[in-house]
Amino acid sequence: MNISTGLILFFLILFIASFFVMSEYVLVRIRPSRLDFLISNGNKNAKILKNMTVKLDTYLSATQLGVTITSLALGWLGDPTFKRIFDNLFANFTMPARVSTVLSFLISFIILTAIQVIIGELVPKNIAITKTEQLGLKLARPLNIWYKIMYPLIFILNKTANGISKGLGFQTFSESDDNVSEEELRMIMSESLKSGEINHEEYQYVENVFDFDERMAREIMVPRTEMAVLWAEDSLEDIAATVQKEKYTRYPVVEGDKDNILGTINTKEIFSAYIEAIQTNTADQFDIHHYLRPAVTVIETLPIKELLVKMQKERNQLAILIDEYGGTSGLISIEDIVEEIVGDISDDFQTEEQPDFVKLGENHYRIRARMLIDDVNEVFGLNIEEENVDTIGGWILNEKYDIEVGQEIIQKDVLFKVIQKEKNSIELVDVFINHDGTTLDIEDEE
Repeated sequence: MNISTGLILFFLILFIASFFVMSEYVLVRIRPSRLDFLISNGNKNAKILKNMTVKLDTYLSATQLGVTITSLALGWLGDPTFKRIFDNLFANFTMPARVSTVLSFLISFIILTAIQVIIGELVPKNIAITKTEQLGLKLARPLNIWYKIMYPLIFILNKTANGISKGLGFQTFSESDDNVSEEELRMIMSESLKSGEINHEEYQYVENVFDFDERMAREIMVPRTEMAVLWAEDSLEDIAATVQKEKYTRYPVVEGDKDNILGTINTKEIFSAYIEAIQTNTADQFDIHHYLRPAVTVIETLPIKELLVKMQKERNQLAILIDEYGGTSGLISIEDIVEEIVGDISDDFQTEEQPDFVKLGENHYRIRARMLIDDVNEVFGLNIEEENVDTIGGWILNEKYDIEVGQEIIQKDVLFKVIQKEKNSIELVDVFINHDGTTLDIEDEE
């Protein structure tokens, strides 16, 4: 075989090798969901490619077999061809035969390896990664033909490899768990955000879903002390005054105290009753008990994902949370749960809420005492741990139950200073990061 024929065959085999390399990367990277969309639009190649992703184990074996055969062929054909080229080149120089033989071998080996790695491996890999879908649809049919031709050999090789793997105590490809973990999904989403594939809002939705799975109802409830309620003895005028002040649609109805909740009412029904009572002059005959609906009552430690399902099944917008002693600890609405994923939802009557934290100066922040400890840890890089309470205000009271406005608690190099307190509940706290531990004056808060 002359040099020209050898070079032509070498680059032809190199092209075939690149085909198998590209096919391997395409099979690993192609998105099955995208193939489903293409199949629904009648793309036949997408259907073939989808079948390959379902039988990924055997089709990857087909590409690896192709890569191995072509690599052996490149070495068998390329080594003598390139060596002959450099033998002819060094024949023009005056040097010992042994030196020219060694140089010819080394240079041909280096060039042959470089060509095979760059053109046969790296370039096809880059093309497959950047043009996965387009390339996959073009390679699907020829790869499928190769698979069918070599299936008997692929079957034998796969069975042998699986037997050896099991003998060594390892799972086979089909037995292994190829599910993506939560941490892997977070990393994928983070990389997609950096590359611009998704925007920040989409990324935040996914993060919220992961956090949603871990939240308990008490972490997002309206606490008992802040619950807007109607009383069983309220008249229509009393109810109208409460609705005008609070501007909610649904209210729990209590009798005696907030531990005795009779049910919930929808003010739309009360409004209709109010109109009818005015028209018929029967306001004194109004009885709130006629409009009561059963309340969803659950323990405060119930995960919100389970509470959401329960509220959906019972078609109720409000849930009453009770503590371990059976007393009312707070309430939660469907809106509160949905906001954990999509963020705050404001209606026409809501005033702008104070944010959980605002920056007042360098290393100086003001936070709401209802801010969750987990969120405080994340925002300020702390490691506060408390099993019995969820909020930073609860943690401060746990540390010093009789703390007053202006008093402080120091956690490592972070100082917490109570700024506002209502009865037994802390409302606002100032946070000083990288604090040296010295006491602050009350005037220092601003």
